[in-house]
Amino acid sequence: MLADRGTYFQKLDSAAFRGNVQLADSTQYIEADSLFSNRKKKYYELHGHVFVHDKKNLLSFVGDYAQSDSSGHRFVRGHARLDKFKADSPDTNYIQGDVIAYQQVDSSYTFRSTGNVRIWNKQLSSLSDSAAFVDSTGHFILHNNAQAWYRHLELTAPTIVITIKQDTVRRLNAYPKAFSVQQDSLTKRLNQIAGDTLTGWFKKGEMDHMLVRPNAHMLYFTHNDQNKPDGAINMTSDSLRILFENGQVNKLKALKGISGIYMEESDQVAKMQLKGFSWDPDKRPTKPQKPLRQRLPVIPDHEPFPLPERYVTYISTKQK
Repeated sequence: MLADRGTYFQKLDSAAFRGNVQLADSTQYIEADSLFSNRKKKYYELHGHVFVHDKKNLLSFVGDYAQSDSSGHRFVRGHARLDKFKADSPDTNYIQGDVIAYQQVDSSYTFRSTGNVRIWNKQLSSLSDSAAFVDSTGHFILHNNAQAWYRHLELTAPTIVITIKQDTVRRLNAYPKAFSVQQDSLTKRLNQIAGDTLTGWFKKGEMDHMLVRPNAHMLYFTHNDQNKPDGAINMTSDSLRILFENGQVNKLKALKGISGIYMEESDQVAKMQLKGFSWDPDKRPTKPQKPLRQRLPVIPDHEPFPLPERYVTYISTKQK
């Protein structure tokens, strides 16, 4: 451990260090402007320019303030970012927010974040006021002003639950007043689906089928044999099931209260948007360009200053 200055309280087995604090062992590296710790209780508080790299639990995080204890709980506040790695894999989960709380229990973990939460991984990205992830169930839970992006799909709802298994999205569930937009790969028009609850199932990373109920409303833009825009279908029903093939709509099945119309191609049709329309590709979080790294020089293997003579004599005597 290195610091500009510090105080150790022997009876309490606690310490306070300030100025370019660095702490390293075989499992982790820590740096901050100041550190308050109780070694016996394994409790640590870090203040200012916090950086932690945890080799054992495969994570790194930064923030203005951090706290950890013997239970595996980590709390980070202020410009917080947490990078969670996967063993023997280049994939990483990136989480940013005002506050991030992380809990490690054996080989499983959970995290919760609040305040402008941004998440990115190889499968999806999201924005929300708060978010949580439960490793044991594979559930990403996004609350309040939630938006999620998966390939060409954008989903908006007050609450979105995303299920991931074996690093692949298996299910999306959004409620209430969910709104989905999927850009057609041929015409680039925005197919829209709205409803009280929207649930989508995936196979091999592609949308397989979707169920919207109740108050389902769909605007689907069609194309002709030359793959040119050719009008749209505007339909409402109590329940709507949509089957996909290669990520595109293949079949529709509507139940009860069905009302629909085919609209011929026109400039007005091309501009149509359902109530609650939301399409913000520019807001989609991207992979952070820079990995989290320490800012202070590497701690040298040798002592940074001569050891006190009394200490050297004492150690020599003990060895003899």
